[in-house]
Amino acid sequence: MRRIGIAAAALLLQATLAGAAMAQDGFVWIYDRYLDPDPFQTRLSLVYAIPETDAVQFIATCRIGAGGTYATIELGADIGSLAEGAPVDVRILGSNYRDVITGDVIGVGAEVGLTGVSLAVELDDPIWQAMQTSLELAYTAGERTDHSLGLNGAADPVARFVTDCRDMPEPGDVAAQPQPAPPPPTAQVFAGCSQLGTMRTTDTGGEASITFVNRTDGFRGVLWIDGNGMPQPYGNLNPGESYTQQSFAGHIWMITDGPGNCLEVYVPAAGASVFAITAPNIDFGPE
Repeated sequence: MRRIGIAAAALLLQATLAGAAMAQDGFVWIYDRYLDPDPFQTRLSLVYAIPETDAVQFIATCRIGAGGTYATIELGADIGSLAEGAPVDVRILGSNYRDVITGDVIGVGAEVGLTGVSLAVELDDPIWQAMQTSLELAYTAGERTDHSLGLNGAADPVARFVTDCRDMPEPGDVAAQPQPAPPPPTAQVFAGCSQLGTMRTTDTGGEASITFVNRTDGFRGVLWIDGNGMPQPYGNLNPGESYTQQSFAGHIWMITDGPGNCLEVYVPAAGASVFAITAPNIDFGPE
């Protein structure tokens, strides 16, 4: 990750930060986690989006790399004529924070999903503290349009994402680390496919609205597990597509690949949530 001088960037963005709105209407911060006995299958994501729509401005994902855990941040941005994968400097300014981070262009020409930049960010980077203490961040990709990232309600989700990601086992030391504690009953619950045969929808809580977003490069099916433990098809998503499903807390939803193999299972809490489908295809052998 390369950083460059920031004095000019601060002058450029100061006016933007002073005049921008406090937060974008309808956007909310959502922290989702999928816990698996294998830490390399555990997924932690932090999203800033409008529930029940395709509008997503920010996605942070915890990663385990050769040097330890870190995060990738995807920011929606105007990237002009830049090509997919092109390097671009992102100038960022917040309260007591200013920096320039080099990332890569993503989502060029995508009709659905996030178009902007992807940044690799260490967990001790000052940007995480800025996201917990600032009212907003102003940012610009290259020399393009200035953008504002509203941070109302971000402090707690950001803190939990960073803490959980930092607590992930280091490479080569997986067995020595304790497994993360299960989420509290009021939170969204992620279950592994190995539990599917024993799971069935029996408990119904408050109304839930789930926006499923396919962030993989393959077809994904969305199925509801009924009271008899039988999967019932509800939706199909091609790469980059999304749709919103009305449900209830405690209902069980399964994500499959094209042949129908279970990839992940999701049980929502009451209210609105965004579930980013990221599990890759698994080689199950001959069908």
